[in-house]
Amino acid sequence: MRAVRCVDHQVVCSEVPEPSGDGVRVTIASAGVCGSDLHMVDVMPTVATLGHEFAGTLDDGRLVAVEPIGACRRCEDCLAGRPYHCRHGLEMFGVTAD
Repeated sequence: MRAVRCVDHQVVCSEVPEPSGDGVRVTIASAGVCGSDLHMVDVMPTVATLGHEFAGTLDDGRLVAVEPIGACRRCEDCLAGRPYHCRHGLEMFGVTAD
């Protein structure tokens, strides 16, 4: 599958393996690479697929926009609706994680 990645501080379209493991499959219809992504590529190399703003469809056809936060969803802050304050650390899809 194709993905936009950082290679040697350059934005390139690369072939990457299909994701595996737990999660929900979203067939991406639209994704954006914003100024924050481009700044990150200049400052530090990242191994994650770029683009933390994306939307698409689930396998059952439902349309979704993705909140790019990988929080535990079990700690006090997550349960109170504050996943950005997760006590177990955050992953940001399109920044620190695919």
